[in-house]
Amino acid sequence: MDNSVFDWDTWERNELLHKLLQNHGALIKINSEHKISGVDLFWGWDINFEYSSYCFQWWRNYDDQNCDIYLMENDWNGYKKRPNPTSDKGTDEDNYYCFKVDETDSSDSFVDKLDNLIKQAKSDLV
Repeated sequence: MDNSVFDWDTWERNELLHKLLQNHGALIKINSEHKISGVDLFWGWDINFEYSSYCFQWWRNYDDQNCDIYLMENDWNGYKKRPNPTSDKGTDEDNYYCFKVDETDSSDSFVDKLDNLIKQAKSDLV
């Protein structure tokens, strides 16, 4: 699917973030500067949020080159880089803890992907 359609035509990003807050609100915190009061919409291109005390960013570009969700360094100091690239292709997925979102993702599958990134980052520390 063309990710440019993902957000602009269907507002899936906003719907998914809203469902995350409804279904996993105890674990998710979206920076207040991104919330639009009284509606289920989020303002801005880069949506910063915390999940289980880890910093993430839903990044602005919707294309095949970049991912949508990036695990951030503490205090939002850039994307968390993998200590060893997973392949020699040089993609963001090889070099950073990140993933792409698609139209099949539910709030539960999205949380599973976040958990997986956290798990990968923790195992790479050992």
